[in-house]
Amino acid sequence: MSGWLPPLDGIRGLAVVMVIMFHGSVGLVRHNLLERAIYSVFGLGWTGVDLFFVLSGFLITGILMNSRAGENYYSSFYMRRILRIIPGVLPESSRSVRSSSSHWAERYATARHRA
Repeated sequence: MSGWLPPLDGIRGLAVVMVIMFHGSVGLVRHNLLERAIYSVFGLGWTGVDLFFVLSGFLITGILMNSRAGENYYSSFYMRRILRIIPGVLPESSRSVRSSSSHWAERYATARHRA
């Protein structure tokens, strides 16, 4: 496998649409036949996440197979993954820590005040 595979972009787009449809169907009340039909079709949207995992596994395996002849291919592969993921993970982790620490500090202060 080498180069860009256009059908994979279509599969990725399908997975995105499936997940969005699923999230859109969560609030449906399902009182009438139309709402029940929409929910039964859109309710399968969670499989879009599975589709992402399968697609990622396929692409990562292809990357590893293509670069296996290179020097230090495992370490360079993981370094590229780290450099790609960390910029998104750090801000979110920081926000989560700040949010949870203020929550627990407030709970501790409330519990201490009651004692």
